[in-house]
Amino acid sequence: MNIKILKRMILYLLFAMLTACGHPDKRIVARLDHTLSGCFASEMNQLTVYEEQGVTFAKLVKNGNYTRETKLTPEQLKDFQNVTNELRNLKERDGCTTVEDYILRIDGKTVKKSDGGCSWHGFHRVERKIFGDGE
Repeated sequence: MNIKILKRMILYLLFAMLTACGHPDKRIVARLDHTLSGCFASEMNQLTVYEEQGVTFAKLVKNGNYTRETKLTPEQLKDFQNVTNELRNLKERDGCTTVEDYILRIDGKTVKKSDGGCSWHGFHRVERKIFGDGE
């Protein structure tokens, strides 16, 4: 094997190992996956709440692209908790051409819900509360 290629492979492996470790003091609190599909729109979102060095953050990924990250205020954390509690108790409905699917991972449990009622909009509500309107 060519020494140049071998060196390059070693560098790639070393880089992968260093970046794969992430932040050892980072603890995922919750992750909310959201998929919306309908006649006029479709999107895939992910909101992750995590703690790092005693501070709570939220990270938003929209349609596979990193969008924003912010430190959460106690009020924003409460808004997130309210939406997750509502989601756990959500009565799945239909009647709308747009369907929102949710997967919530929190406290070692997974909650899956689907809403086709066109009225709850929990993900977009908490997104606005944490990140404000628009991007």
